[in-house]
Order: sequence, then structure tokens, then C-alpha cells
Amino acid sequence: MGNCNNWQGITLLSLTSKIFSRIILQRISTAVDGILRQEQAASGKASPASTTSLS
Repeated sequence: MGNCNNWQGITLLSLTSKIFSRIILQRISTAVDGILRQEQAASGKASPASTTSLS
């Protein structure tokens, strides 16, 4: 319960819908990462702020 990296959301989608949703999410994420400036993506994957522990 304490490990946030092991969390999965609850969905009521079929397996096919889940796969399709994952593909769409990856494509949108790639497109947005290419559009946003680095300053706007402060909490993105490449940002050190995203790995900072808030304890």
C-alpha cells in the first residue's frame, strides 16, 4: 500500500479496450512531450522534480 509505483487504477474496461486506451495514452503523451517546452513539463518524466521524495 505504501509503494506508489505499484498502484493500478480500477477500471471496468474489457481487455481490448484497455490495450486500445494504453496505445492512445502513449501516442498522446508522445505528442504532448514534443509540443511542451521544458519549463512547462516541470513534473514530466525527465524532470528531477518528478523523482523528489516528499517525506
